Amino acid sequence: MEIYHFPEFPYPPLPPDDQFTSMRVNLPSSVDDPNIGADLYNMYLDQHLVADDLGFHCMVNEHHQTATCLNPAAPLALSILARQTKRARLCILGNPAANLADPIRCAEEMAMVDNISYGRLECGFVRGVPYELFASNANPTETSERLWESVDLIIKAWTSDEMFQWVSPNYEYRSVNIWPRPLQEPHPPIYIPGAGSTETMKWVAAHRYTFMSVYAPSRGVKRWFDGYRQAADEQGYVADPAKIARQFGRLGWPMAAQLVARAKRGRAGHQLGLPPAAPPPAGRRSRRPGPGQAGRRRPGRRQSRRRSAASPARVKPRL
Repeated sequence: MEIYHFPEFPYPPLPPDDQFTSMRVNLPSSVDDPNIGADLYNMYLDQHLVADDLGFHCMVNEHHQTATCLNPAAPLALSILARQTKRARLCILGNPAANLADPIRCAEEMAMVDNISYGRLECGFVRGVPYELFASNANPTETSERLWESVDLIIKAWTSDEMFQWVSPNYEYRSVNIWPRPLQEPHPPIYIPGAGSTETMKWVAAHRYTFMSVYAPSRGVKRWFDGYRQAADEQGYVADPAKIARQFGRLGWPMAAQLVARAKRGRAGHQLGLPPAAPPPAGRRSRRPGPGQAGRRRPGRRQSRRRSAASPARVKPRL
């Protein structure tokens, strides 16, 4: 088992719940205090250094215009870790390739990180969650096509021995000749996450990249991994277990809160660069049930059904 430290760079001191409707979509940036943000950035980076010392790997991701992730440029954080860590594998999950205007710039940045880290980069590419479309102004009907093409373009830029042209409806480059080249041969490991899409499974299997799931129940993960195995079988090979057995989970927030509180009380807090302990902002209470409340329903709320809110049967009539 390989363990990756993944703090995701959130901004915790939010207003009370009744003062905003969504911290992912429309929470105004006026809530952000740059002085707090500066401490948070350094704390999260220091956590990665501690993880490296403890023998864990490091993972960063990227989101835009949201308080859930203060990392709108994951390559910047990755470049810092490439220089300051010593042993950890550095996974970016990932580059939002479907929303990038210039995939060649991404190829250059990742190659540079791989050189600085002496070949410790693990490079993920993602289509991006729906609310990223507001920040990127991308056409949602084209993101799958742009993801697959941009990854192909980046791989060719990393591995081609000669200059080449790339002209398509999505991208146009008259001359591609990136410097530097990645240190790892033929290129850094590629990770593509999936959530049940048959198209994704088949594409990843055809390219023999690592197919992975994120934050999913075990039953769903098994179904997806079986689908990837079947897609590999259709390509004429047996899927490598090492390329289908990675699922990044997250330490539960209550446990994480306990660890942070302990770190603040002791010397570890200074080693991690944690800001001084402070009471939680008003209105930000835990929603975990208290003693004797497990399984109790809230008055007036119906039991939720296990049905996808985005199933074709529900979405099609609304379009």
